[in-house]
Amino acid sequence: MLPTISILIAIICGLTFWCVASQQGTCFLIKLIAGKFDGNATNIQGTIINGLRIGDLNFSNKNMDCSINDLSLHIKWESLLRGVLRASELSVHSAAFHLKDSDRNLNNKNINFKFPKFLKIDLFTIDSLAIYHENDKFVVAAHNLLARVTNEKNLSSIILERLDLHSRFFDASLNGIFENTLSDDNVFSACANVIVKNNFSSSQILRTEFMNCSLNIKVDGNIDRVNFNIEANNKDFIIESSAVFSMRNKLSLLSCVFGINSKNSNGEACFYISRKNNKTSYDFFSLDCNVENLDFSLIFNNKIPSLLLNLSANASFEILEKNYYKLSLNTKILDNSKWNNNKLSGLFKTDLNFKNKNIDLNNPKFIDYLSNIFVKFLELKLNINDNKFYITNIYNETEHCLSVNAEMPNLSDIWSELSGSINLDVGINGLLNNHSVKFNTSLDKVKIGNFAKWKHVDLSTYFSLSFNQNYNRLLLFSIHEIVASFDDFLISLNKSLDIDLSFGIDFSNLTWNLGKFCMIFKSHKHGEVILEHFLSSGSRSTLDTKGKFKNLLSDSLIFLDIANLLGMKFDITCFNKEFFGMQNAFPIYGEWDMSFSENLKGYIEVKAYDKLILDSIAKSAPIFNMLLEATPKLNKFSDISVNIKLKDSSIGFMDTNAKLILCFDNDLIGFLIDKNCFIDINMNIKDFSILNKLLKDNLEIGGSLDSIISFIGSEDGKWNTNGSISIDKLRFFMLDKGIYLDNGSLFSHLKGRKFIIDKLNFPSMNRIKVKEIYDNKPILYNKNVKDGYILCNGYLDLDDLNGKFFSNIHKFPILQSLDRYASVSGNIDVDIVFPNFFIGGKLTADDGLVNLDHILRASTLDDDVIVQHFGSLKNKSNNSFFLPNIDLLFDLGDKFRISVLGLNTGLFGSIRTSLKDDGRMVGLGTLKANDGVIDVYGKRLKIKHGSLTFQGRFDNPLIDVEALKSGELIESGVRVSGTLQKPVVTLISYPDVSDVEKLSWLILGRGPEDNASDISLLYSVGTALLGRGDSFYRQLGLSDVSIKNGSVGSFDSLLPGQTVVGSLIRDEYYGLSTQFVVASKKFSNGVDLSIEQSLASNETVGRISYRLSHSWSFDIKIGSVNGAAFICRAFFE
Repeated sequence: MLPTISILIAIICGLTFWCVASQQGTCFLIKLIAGKFDGNATNIQGTIINGLRIGDLNFSNKNMDCSINDLSLHIKWESLLRGVLRASELSVHSAAFHLKDSDRNLNNKNINFKFPKFLKIDLFTIDSLAIYHENDKFVVAAHNLLARVTNEKNLSSIILERLDLHSRFFDASLNGIFENTLSDDNVFSACANVIVKNNFSSSQILRTEFMNCSLNIKVDGNIDRVNFNIEANNKDFIIESSAVFSMRNKLSLLSCVFGINSKNSNGEACFYISRKNNKTSYDFFSLDCNVENLDFSLIFNNKIPSLLLNLSANASFEILEKNYYKLSLNTKILDNSKWNNNKLSGLFKTDLNFKNKNIDLNNPKFIDYLSNIFVKFLELKLNINDNKFYITNIYNETEHCLSVNAEMPNLSDIWSELSGSINLDVGINGLLNNHSVKFNTSLDKVKIGNFAKWKHVDLSTYFSLSFNQNYNRLLLFSIHEIVASFDDFLISLNKSLDIDLSFGIDFSNLTWNLGKFCMIFKSHKHGEVILEHFLSSGSRSTLDTKGKFKNLLSDSLIFLDIANLLGMKFDITCFNKEFFGMQNAFPIYGEWDMSFSENLKGYIEVKAYDKLILDSIAKSAPIFNMLLEATPKLNKFSDISVNIKLKDSSIGFMDTNAKLILCFDNDLIGFLIDKNCFIDINMNIKDFSILNKLLKDNLEIGGSLDSIISFIGSEDGKWNTNGSISIDKLRFFMLDKGIYLDNGSLFSHLKGRKFIIDKLNFPSMNRIKVKEIYDNKPILYNKNVKDGYILCNGYLDLDDLNGKFFSNIHKFPILQSLDRYASVSGNIDVDIVFPNFFIGGKLTADDGLVNLDHILRASTLDDDVIVQHFGSLKNKSNNSFFLPNIDLLFDLGDKFRISVLGLNTGLFGSIRTSLKDDGRMVGLGTLKANDGVIDVYGKRLKIKHGSLTFQGRFDNPLIDVEALKSGELIESGVRVSGTLQKPVVTLISYPDVSDVEKLSWLILGRGPEDNASDISLLYSVGTALLGRGDSFYRQLGLSDVSIKNGSVGSFDSLLPGQTVVGSLIRDEYYGLSTQFVVASKKFSNGVDLSIEQSLASNETVGRISYRLSHSWSFDIKIGSVNGAAFICRAFFE
């Protein structure tokens, strides 16, 4: 027997030694242990005795999955002689823990942690550690962990020298120590220093600086009681908190104190929670809160309105008997509180009782507890300036009701993104598990940011909410009445049917059901749409829906009304905002029956009709029909079949058939292309000018279209094409630009993966007759225009969107309007390398005329009105689909003329135009004047020489123009130099004389005379001529400076100050005695300020005039003449 036992012991010792001292034995032992935990280990090196390294170690249980890479362990076995297991090094390169939801009930679990007495680690490091929740949702990552574990006598310690944490919300660096006595009462203490830095995306509302803080945490206690202390310090606040917890049976709070103090102001807040003994209750908690001048703008960013709070609150929480609770709360907002810099006041009081029995939210029986929540008293009052909000309730044996009232005349006081006013009245009757609600509200001029804006809204509804024990229909929501008026739009519910919405409450997979109802959308201008819903249901990953809609008596603008109601805006270049619009009734019918689980199944059908037959669409044939059918396939794929048919005697026909594959993968939806996919399009459109209803008024297109196109899928997931497209009588008009392309034709085809334009041709058309008279001779007449054309060809690769297009232009009138005409020849080439395209070539003007004299007749604004921008001002970044590169040479030829602001001249020269990266057009070149004249104050000046030199932007070229009045003894004129935005005007003459003589010869045709009439006239003309575009007095801020005849201080009259007959009996000096200078300034609000100064005396009068209406004004005069008068001006024929 003894030899057998000895042999057995020897075998066990041998196996043990083999397992811990040999490579093969250690590998066998580690894999055996890992297998016991549903795991595995690979790349094992070394032995347990001499040092162990494991490349990859994985194990799993019902709580988590763990993956460890590069684990290294060195144990000092001689320490076992002293009863301690000592590791000189335990290091991990990286580790990942994937947590699982556990079904274990953690209630009533004792916390009974015992620190191992025999363990000691000299160096414990983890380079990288990550923790994930279900579905690989990242929780937290740890880096650079450096720690030691010691055991000495009756004290065990964990010394954390460094640990860096990272999460979506914050980054932190901490160090600390944890000590535990090895006695039965398990006394412990711990302290840690933490530096926290806020991640940029951690919060949408908190200031970044608020989360940047340092923490000092101290914890001490034993298994019965724990003291917890935190001190936090950041740039603006000092936060101190202490709490005492009981840990004998379960974690429970005994007391808590929390205080926050502002460094930059006197703001502070204090919270006190205490647990007291009360003879009438099992447990009694009290809370006291005081807030004084606390500025929450130091906590929240500018997305939250500013809040300065003064508050006093107290609350009590009692456990009257087992699982029966009572809560009382009394809160008051004190004086000097502000919300959004507006006065804030209010109060909140409530008393409620409820029962609680270990509620399982996934068990429908928990709804029973809602019937055991009794709100005995509730009062809420909140005032922000004139905005008032009230909530009160009535609770007794026979009545349970809650009322909500709000009067908010100025929503911008509450939130800067809101404007307008709201009146709200809500009545709720019943208990929490079964109640009904009447809701009435009125909105006036309400705007919600950039989302939606309504002039006036009235909403009235009545609905009920109840819970039952049916797990699949736990929450029942029924709308019995809806009447909503949005400006000119009305939404109502057919009273014969309620809207029934039910929810099955499984918080891991919420299910819902929506029953049958009929909703009417009615526009006072555009008719109505009727929506009939049959049934819809769904969950987190499924959907079933069925219904139909019809639009029988309205035009299609009602769909735009619905879109505007939802805040949808349509601002598409070249497209009319009312592009849904048709003037006549637009009968349309649609229905759907769709379901989705892992794939899509069902159909959607839409039919449009030209007209009704006996008000019934069932008896008429649709002109448009679209049918979409989805057929499920394996996995997450569905076949999509599309059939679109259009047939109308005036429009033509279109027949489109397609088959596609729809894929649902990881909440993404996309189409796949394989060899079974195809799209066939057959169209014969007699005139697609019907599309002009989609376009803005300044754009018009037309023509007849004939095409047969096929798209065939391929194995590489791309389309191969085949077919042709031809357009006859093609036209393209931009009326405001004077562009007329008419009677064109297009011949093109598709082959493989290329779209090829064989020929695009526009013959020149004589849209208008352009004729100008100069020196009694017609100088320009657009004859021979029928000889011109535009001819284009090229291709576009549909695979990579690269292509080339070439155009040849010959004597084509590219501009044709009464004020602009240009006939050009040349060539333009377009080279596309997506997303860049290059436009280059040369154009030469054969004929041209630009007449802008009509701008002299344009309306003007008052002088005090400053135009900051034209049209809508939008901050748009350069997000163009294409990136253009332009290099074009424009040559004006020798037959191009311009007439503007009295200037009539020929132009010749060339400009090279290019486009910068920032979207600015720049030019390089010089334009010179030829055979030109300019009319100034009834005088015609001959242009001696003139040029415009472009060296960059088109709006500011260099100017060099000299014009003279010829045929006089002294030839006088003007010279304009500088730039277009800052021109410099000087007087010139040959021979050179004084400026007064230059003006006299220029304006009067003679030298100046020594009288006031000549001097005043020359002064007025000179200030206008020599000023920078405007008169000299306008540069001083004045509206007008003029010389008038009459008496200083006389009220304005529509009649002249003197008559022709009266002037015949007076001498030449009488005019000077009756003349006075008037300097005036007009304002857009109807006020006119002026000063009148006599030329012959020292009489001065100041006048204020206010226009009351078109005919009446009120004048006050102060100075040499004092008085006030109402003045009426009338006009007679």
